[in-house]
Amino acid sequence: MVIHFSCDRCGAQLTARPDFAGQSIPCGVCRRPVMVPVVAAPAPVQQRLKRVEPDEDMSAEVLARADGEARHLAMMEARRETLRGRLQGVALALFGALAAATGGASLTVASSFWIPRGSALAAVMFGGVALLIGIAVWRLAVQTMHDEFRRRMPAIADRLRRHYWESRRSSPTRSPVG
Repeated sequence: MVIHFSCDRCGAQLTARPDFAGQSIPCGVCRRPVMVPVVAAPAPVQQRLKRVEPDEDMSAEVLARADGEARHLAMMEARRETLRGRLQGVALALFGALAAATGGASLTVASSFWIPRGSALAAVMFGGVALLIGIAVWRLAVQTMHDEFRRRMPAIADRLRRHYWESRRSSPTRSPVG
């Protein structure tokens, strides 16, 4: 940690180690003595909230509602995060299928249109490879989506449980009319 301060006379920005706090040091610009300010200790870091685990006090309704909504929200976030990868996989697979179909059509009509068979065969092979790569990219994006869902689900469920439980505890209790 370093203490940042300025010289009272020339306004130069100075730094000093914390062990020099309260002492005079010469300014690096005007060479006049400058008092290093005493800095208070930094504020303690706020503790993370503890995980809310289901217990006998929580009703099944709160748990079911929080878990259901958390599943929905986590899947929406995971889908949004992986949309680009899934679209790239589909586009590459479609491109590969189109190239393979074009190459296959060229193979069947190669003799009548004077298309070299080698280039048609290369188009079929290229299309097949592009199709397989597109399917692999799409599958990887879907797997990433499910991993992202599993990663986000507990935190979202915990946050919703806490919210529902606190809102339920703070609402006035209904007394039976008698």
